[in-house]
Amino acid sequence: MIKANKRALWLTSVLILLPIAAGLALWPALPNRIATHFGVDNQPNGWSSKPFAVLGWPCVVLALHWTAVAALELDRRRRNIDRKMVAILLWICPITSLLLSAITYANALGAPVNVGFLVMLLLGVMFIAIGNGLPKCKQNHTLGVRLPWTLQDPENWRRTHRVAGWSMSVAGVLVLATAYLRIPWLFFGILTLALLLPALYSFIYHRRHTSR
Repeated sequence: MIKANKRALWLTSVLILLPIAAGLALWPALPNRIATHFGVDNQPNGWSSKPFAVLGWPCVVLALHWTAVAALELDRRRRNIDRKMVAILLWICPITSLLLSAITYANALGAPVNVGFLVMLLLGVMFIAIGNGLPKCKQNHTLGVRLPWTLQDPENWRRTHRVAGWSMSVAGVLVLATAYLRIPWLFFGILTLALLLPALYSFIYHRRHTSR
């Protein structure tokens, strides 16, 4: 998997680290303590030192990026992983790194930023992208709705991921539609339903077809 996506892997890794260059260019103007976590009211409630905010966070995201890629590489059934899902996975971390770093630097420099709204937009788009890719996801042990009955039954897997594709896509649209509200319980409620519906459908399908 790494060999087949070597160019994309290196490109995404460079993009993840790109905020370091921006941070070094802005270094003299940045304060010594930088807000790196915000509440639903857009007020900062967590801070990091300037070196960690500029140098550390992109490296943490890069480590997560390579960990996810390594998990795919270690999967013995990785040949079944759809290329579209691999592409989605490869681009989640760089997009996240670029957006969150832009938010962090803008806030540190005193620019007004609607953090919650931008984060909700990002999550909504991610849900839609994942929902679009799930129906094409073939049976594997790394990506998708990995339940005992989906892994045992190819038809259960196929049907469950078709339902999961719809539920995640609808969740993404709902998150985008309510992004400006920035209501945590609403977001987590939408996400919980999007995750539970495919699992419930898969279990019911399993029970109905194994009881015959």
